[in-house]
Amino acid sequence: MTLTYCHQCGASSFPSDHHPSLSPKELEDPAYSNARIGELEFQIQKLQSDNENLVSNLQSTTQQKAELEFELAKIQIDLRTSKEISEDLRSTLAKVNSSNPTQLQLDMQSLAEKLIAQTAIRGEIEHAKLQIETELEDLSARLFEEANKMVMDEKRLRVDAERKHAIAERQLTEVQELVNSQKEELEDLKSRLEQTAGEKDKESAERIKMAKERDELELALMDGSVTGSPRSSYRQSKNGSNRLSLSSIRSDSAYDSSHSECDDIGDFELTFHLSDFRFDEFKEFIEAPKNLKTMFVSKFMRRSIAEDVDPAMRFESCNVRGWFQQRKLTTATQSGTLIIETISPTPCVSSVHKNSCNLCLHQIRTPLVYRIRYDDFDCEPKEICAFCRERLFSVCEFYTFIRLVHGGIIKGSLQRLYMEVARLRLKMFLGRIGSNVNTGGVDEVKEYATHLQK
Repeated sequence: MTLTYCHQCGASSFPSDHHPSLSPKELEDPAYSNARIGELEFQIQKLQSDNENLVSNLQSTTQQKAELEFELAKIQIDLRTSKEISEDLRSTLAKVNSSNPTQLQLDMQSLAEKLIAQTAIRGEIEHAKLQIETELEDLSARLFEEANKMVMDEKRLRVDAERKHAIAERQLTEVQELVNSQKEELEDLKSRLEQTAGEKDKESAERIKMAKERDELELALMDGSVTGSPRSSYRQSKNGSNRLSLSSIRSDSAYDSSHSECDDIGDFELTFHLSDFRFDEFKEFIEAPKNLKTMFVSKFMRRSIAEDVDPAMRFESCNVRGWFQQRKLTTATQSGTLIIETISPTPCVSSVHKNSCNLCLHQIRTPLVYRIRYDDFDCEPKEICAFCRERLFSVCEFYTFIRLVHGGIIKGSLQRLYMEVARLRLKMFLGRIGSNVNTGGVDEVKEYATHLQK
């Protein structure tokens, strides 16, 4: 901040047009508000110090005025004394005139010269007195104006600082209340998830127990014996490598998949090898620090996106092929804001729609029709077919599971979590080739139906 100095008294003052303005971001910062208040208090102290200097200058000027008035009184006394001397000289001159006229004229001329000199001196003194009085009055007026101006500036700055401090405190209070409400909602959500996880763990344990009993019964029937030992969950493959199956891993997660859609595949058994490098990448992803910004840059996520997500999200639509539309669709699936709605068919409308899908551009020939919106604020829903819906739904389900695992909401063993990820990736593949899609019609061909016909 630049200071200006008075040319008469030398006092410092702040420019009248200097009013610092703060941005909304600086107003929301409590540290910056406190620093600003400290700076304003320092300015107020500076102004008070300058005011005291001006008052002391005024007192010294008043004292000088008193001294000058005292000097003027002395000069007036001297002037009266001069007048008395002049009268004495005149009386003396009158006496001399009676005795010697020539000498009297000389004395008169000398006295006249002295009188002229004394008159000139008196005129100069009176002129100097008037100048001093005028300058003193001007100085006093300027000092009072500067003092009043400094007091007004101090009051204005104090009011502005108090107003800005009150605004910052109010905003800080609102932010703290919002944070507290968010924490309460998060705690409530965690408690509900834990309760739900406990219930699902109980149901999963019961299902696993029933499945083991069924496996024991099947093994006993196959061996022809009444009783038999349960099948070992850890088996040797043909080449001697270790592998784990979906039914062999104990369910210790709230996200149970024993009743998932993979049961519709038939007798196909989902397995994976413990020595697979993909399982190592998934292990690194689970053990890495939890950070949403770096969640999609891990080796596991990059491989999953390149091998499964990107092919499932590759459509034939010109609108989606554009970078902007494709980016919006990808962002909506990753953030979980994509909304998929079912359009219920009405009796008055034909069971098969004649519109085209906005993603694959093929005519919709199924009774079930869906529409998508990027978020709650998207006012232009787009109709899609059941096949594109299955692809988007599988991608959204994959991202949802990854977010829950990464956030620590879903917990379990690495084998169980990786098996669930493999199931979701398989579901994206099946959706991409159009398998296991609910179209609402009767033209679906299943494997067991083919076996029955044979």
